[in-house]
Amino acid sequence: MIQTATPKKVLIVDDDETIGDLIRLVLSEEAMYDTYLATNPYQALELASTHTFDLFILDYRLTYFDGFTLYDRLHTIDRYRDVPAIMISSSIRQQEKALKKRNLIGIGKPFDMDMLLNTVHNVIDNQVVQSRR
Repeated sequence: MIQTATPKKVLIVDDDETIGDLIRLVLSEEAMYDTYLATNPYQALELASTHTFDLFILDYRLTYFDGFTLYDRLHTIDRYRDVPAIMISSSIRQQEKALKKRNLIGIGKPFDMDMLLNTVHNVIDNQVVQSRR
């Protein structure tokens, strides 16, 4: 019997539900990731308390507080200290210092869905390789 790996879980946080749904659909249909969508940071924190995620995709401009603040809050939770994140933003060039400080990957909006998918694959694959060391 062939044993299949458990799908990686990805939390997508974007207050634009249309964009979030599109990302969720592409990652779950084309890449077979187990995806969850939160449309505000409080939903994201609630989901993070009841699930275990392998990757975060965070919009920079969110309702209540920005994506960096959410990233920082998520990384105060022990099981998420080493979980990578991808930040998406229309103003990504202005966020370079904050991205470097947190070792985040930034993708500008509008973005090419294939580029996002490749970036997600690379981040997840790199995480698997590092966990095998």
